[in-house]
Amino acid sequence: MEVLYTFWEFLNDNTVVIPIIQRDYAQGRKEKKSLRINFLTQLKEALTVPKQTILDFVYGAVENGKLYPLDGQQRLTTLWLLYWYFAFKSGALNDNPIAKERLLKFSYQTRPSSKDFCRELCSLTPLPEGNGLSLEQHITNQRWFLSSFYQDPTISAMLAMLSSNDDDSIDYLFSDLVPFDKYWNILTGPDCPIRFYHKSMQDEDLPLTDDLYIKMNARGKRLTEFENFKAELFEYKNREEQKLFDIEADSESFISRFENEWTNIFWNGHRHNVLNRIDEIYLKFLNRFILNYFIAHADKALGLDEDPLFKHIYEGEEFSGIKVYSPVLKPDFKETLRYTLDGIVTSLTFCNNNPNNLFEGKPIIIPDYLSELGEEVKVSSINPRERVLLYAACLFFEQIGRGKSFTVISWNDWIRFVDNVSRNPQVDSPQSVISAIRAISNFGSNSTRIIECLSHIDTTENRPSSQIEKQIVEECEKALYIQSIREGKIALDSSLPSENDILDAEQFRVFKGSVRFLYRDGSNSISWRSFKNKYKRSSELFGPLTNSPDNRKRISRLVLRNLVYRFSDWEQLRSIAYDSSDEEWKKILIKELLSGPIHALLTEPLLGDDELRRQNSPLDGLRGTVHKELFATDLVEYTTWEPFLLREDYYQQYYWLAAFNAKAEWKHYYLGNAKNHVLTEAADKHIISFLPNNNHRIHSSSFCWGYTVPFEYKSYETTYFFRWEFEPIIRRGELDSEGRFIIREGSLSRDVSTVSSVEGLKQVLDDIINESKELKSN
Repeated sequence: MEVLYTFWEFLNDNTVVIPIIQRDYAQGRKEKKSLRINFLTQLKEALTVPKQTILDFVYGAVENGKLYPLDGQQRLTTLWLLYWYFAFKSGALNDNPIAKERLLKFSYQTRPSSKDFCRELCSLTPLPEGNGLSLEQHITNQRWFLSSFYQDPTISAMLAMLSSNDDDSIDYLFSDLVPFDKYWNILTGPDCPIRFYHKSMQDEDLPLTDDLYIKMNARGKRLTEFENFKAELFEYKNREEQKLFDIEADSESFISRFENEWTNIFWNGHRHNVLNRIDEIYLKFLNRFILNYFIAHADKALGLDEDPLFKHIYEGEEFSGIKVYSPVLKPDFKETLRYTLDGIVTSLTFCNNNPNNLFEGKPIIIPDYLSELGEEVKVSSINPRERVLLYAACLFFEQIGRGKSFTVISWNDWIRFVDNVSRNPQVDSPQSVISAIRAISNFGSNSTRIIECLSHIDTTENRPSSQIEKQIVEECEKALYIQSIREGKIALDSSLPSENDILDAEQFRVFKGSVRFLYRDGSNSISWRSFKNKYKRSSELFGPLTNSPDNRKRISRLVLRNLVYRFSDWEQLRSIAYDSSDEEWKKILIKELLSGPIHALLTEPLLGDDELRRQNSPLDGLRGTVHKELFATDLVEYTTWEPFLLREDYYQQYYWLAAFNAKAEWKHYYLGNAKNHVLTEAADKHIISFLPNNNHRIHSSSFCWGYTVPFEYKSYETTYFFRWEFEPIIRRGELDSEGRFIIREGSLSRDVSTVSSVEGLKQVLDDIINESKELKSN
């Protein structure tokens, strides 16, 4: 059924809501100037001639007592602005309760900020005479007008329609229609010449689906991912069809602040300079927050990285519907997000209005736009460890939102704790992100008093097993000491470290937050009085900062061999990687098994090369020989380019060093046998030569590559080829066309288990040659 209405009659009969799926108000856009002038001129002529003007049909659907326009949104919005203008100018807006009440029956749901703007306009105070302000300036000077309103295209268009510096606004074209109350009475009277037809969609029995809205607005701009996300988020219903966000109930709280107060976090100083928007960085922050929340609150960590929600966010897929977020869309999540964003707002005064300043400007909390030279949109990425830092920051902000006080000391204490935990072990994969977040989540409620909290934890109840658990125990031990200093329970003297001494040591490049070996003695008991001297000694041993090859050799020669010399147990030898990189040294220093040798290394004088060569191993037999070769020879100087591990065969007869994934025998350094030093000494004396492209000597060391080592030997101007095999035997062979050592059937060999000198080697080689000659002559 078609009904001819004036706008005032229409508002009397209907509460009009522009639905969330509709496009923004467009008639006020800059590019719509000609349309705007033509339409406003038509309306002005209708009022002044007067001349009846029919504005075609307005289609709408009624649901729960509200009318949702499906077509005619732009005309209705312009009419509302025209009516508001005359109500404001005539004084009816403030003097006539019916005027305000009826104008409030028109609202926008495309964005909560648009809804707030329309509502606040209906309470706008009169424009003071003679102050020279335009209507737009008067509106934007109001305390309720937020800077984030400028990024709402509907609000920007409404402001342009009402009052602009050009000749295309309501204020410009209608300001001469005085007295204003005359035209206000015409607009609200029964003889108003401006009318339109309303046709209810129920009359046509059409389905009122989102798809219909989208089709009817296909001429509008494409919604961003963020706009689609918000639309579906605020309409989300759980399995019981209960909505998580009630638009009416939340109008003054969550949804309103989501679009206004919280938006300012991203708008001020972070928006895209060209596109003048924050959609991408706001959505990116929310996705990261949601992922961290999901990790922390999931029932179990196992297999979490394969969950659809985890993969959707971690791998950066485009928004394709709210369903994937359903595991977290619960009241507790909503509450946590609310308190977190409130906490960020409260904390802005402590970081010069930019939360990233809390991380020295790095875009950890608020993502950055990487390109602002056009309409290309790229947002800064975040690495695994930064995800953990973001989670920690949000835990802290949540407590601020719940009423705790922000102090620089409490923030620094908390981030220092998280920083240490996230580097031990290093967070560098999805699985490590999960482990770190779930460990840190246990301390979130105490994030603003973390030192006090940690100092009261009894670390003797359970023996930590994982590296992250061990680091947390260390944090508790340090917190107890620091809290005792702060409370005056410890009187510092020259031998006890201050809080700053501890913080300084944590930042040393090798230690990266793990310093428990500095305050633990040889029996692994806490002893703070050795901390300062051990730190000073460590700084000397592991400096300078450069990691040049010469420095790495120095570390290997003067420190690693001294440490290995102090090992007294075979498992200690098997527990380390023979490598001088910072990362490997960090692992070595915090091993409980090595607490005795580490303490001795940092408190006793270093032995030089000659002194080390004169020392003996406390181990017996072949293992003692292997041990001594590791500290008394130059071998470890050549295993510092990647981690080498000490390995043994099942029967404990053979021992070798090999890189982690080195399975080929020619990549192994065999230890504890005479082959190495006999062959290398023979080569130094030019008695033998190693073959190119075959297992041979390791640089200029006294060790060789591989299980077997081929070489050539010259006797009376004739060259012979041999190979020392591990059995141990030496076997004669020859070279093929490609220079590879090969064994022919019937080749001669000798047992060399008793050979321990170059002279003994030469005797064996000559015996094989002589026997070969005899066989040949026979």
